[in-house]
Amino acid sequence: MPDDHIALRFARDNELLIHGEFDLAQMYDERSCIAVTGTNGKTTVTMMINQMLNTSGIKSKAVGNTDTPLVEAIQDQSLANCSGGIFL
Repeated sequence: MPDDHIALRFARDNELLIHGEFDLAQMYDERSCIAVTGTNGKTTVTMMINQMLNTSGIKSKAVGNTDTPLVEAIQDQSLANCSGGIFL
């Protein structure tokens, strides 16, 4: 969403808190999370980290810009025992 979007301007003008997907997920889930950012290669790096963790015995799931949004993943019961990283 652009910084000058009417909804963001309204929120700022009225001193309302603005939360993104990562913020919301962290409010409702205590599992570790690794965020991968940048211009190029985010999905590749995310998938590599996920593979390394799983190969090392740390259960993790790549979410976010993959098949599963982060806020959906924290509600997925099949991931309830995922004590490794959740990726964004």
